Amino acid sequence: MTKVKLFFSALCILLLSTVAQANPVPEKTNELRFEIADLIQNIDLGSAVDEEEVIHLNFTVNSKNEIIVLSTSHERLDERIKSELNYKAIKTKDIEQNKIFTLPVRLQS
Repeated sequence: MTKVKLFFSALCILLLSTVAQANPVPEKTNELRFEIADLIQNIDLGSAVDEEEVIHLNFTVNSKNEIIVLSTSHERLDERIKSELNYKAIKTKDIEQNKIFTLPVRLQS
């Protein structure tokens, strides 16, 4: 009986320590997502988008709090999005620098 209690106590401690270290999605990431969405809405994409599409935007934030677009999943829009968004200062503070973020973006014609 003592071994069973010891086993369950160890299991509870293990589970609680694992849950305590889990990383929830920070609010700053949501703020950054909305800020980038606003910047993308201001880009004139012309006829590059035929209908509703979802592209993935890979980017990072440098030490000057500027966006650096690494790539997109849309060949025709890649250069246009990079030229418009690269080195744009963002207002959201305390974003982890040099971390690669992937943001799905829904585009409509």
